[in-house]
Amino acid sequence: MSNAAKNKIILWAIDPDHLNDETPTTLKILREWSQKLECQVQPLSIFTEDKLQSLPLDTDTITANLRDYFPAEFNLPKILVIRSSSRRKMAARFNRYAVDLKASYIFVRARNLSGAFFHLGGFTEALLAQTLVPTVVLNVNAQVKRFDAPIIFPTDFKRSSLIAMKLVIRFVQQSKSPLELFNQIEHHSRSVMNEIKVQRGKTAKRWTRHLRSAGIESSVHFSVDHNSLAEEIIQEASRARAGLIIMPSRPMSLPYSLIGSNVKKVLMLAKCPVMVINRKV
Repeated sequence: MSNAAKNKIILWAIDPDHLNDETPTTLKILREWSQKLECQVQPLSIFTEDKLQSLPLDTDTITANLRDYFPAEFNLPKILVIRSSSRRKMAARFNRYAVDLKASYIFVRARNLSGAFFHLGGFTEALLAQTLVPTVVLNVNAQVKRFDAPIIFPTDFKRSSLIAMKLVIRFVQQSKSPLELFNQIEHHSRSVMNEIKVQRGKTAKRWTRHLRSAGIESSVHFSVDHNSLAEEIIQEASRARAGLIIMPSRPMSLPYSLIGSNVKKVLMLAKCPVMVINRKV
């Protein structure tokens, strides 16, 4: 591993109570990202003081036991200990650690669907609501795709999206993947939709010129909202055989469960990893 790679970290959020959920797919995706982006993978777990005291093991022994679950090339797992069992406070502590470590990316699992509701898990939702580091969510449907498979970037072409675009450019330059800008046109009369498409098309051309100046070739896909935005994004990712969806979002104050419904649905149902970039990053 190069010296540059030693300074680039993928922080992997692990839950010792659900290690069996970390499927071979998760490990394959992490390994490929580590190799292609020249990053170290740092597993990190958070224990409450009460949880730690209830175990007949010290932190060194727990770390050694966790190590057996992960590939040898990954860093030795680290453990953070906090007093509170609040998922929000755990996520805040994790986020501070990621920022202090200058992590490039965070990886975290989404839990299974729970009844009729999309349930990411309290910690995952809290982390996504406040993270300052691009966070990749893997759900149970995530499949291993070629690292250079197309990337879908849903955008409204507004100025605020340009903040996320800076990180998209950085990632695409490293991954060498084709980039598709995806935009949904709201349903109106045909003449209004045509006018909207013309105006957004002009903006899209400026964006693609900007991307080309950064050495990135991109395409643009417009969709009329026959379905929800999330469904359209998932369908387009499937059609394009995308290897990654990058979703712009915004850090939120409490209640953190109010993660946008479209973002949440894509996170739970996409068949590829989904990266969430908060627009204030």
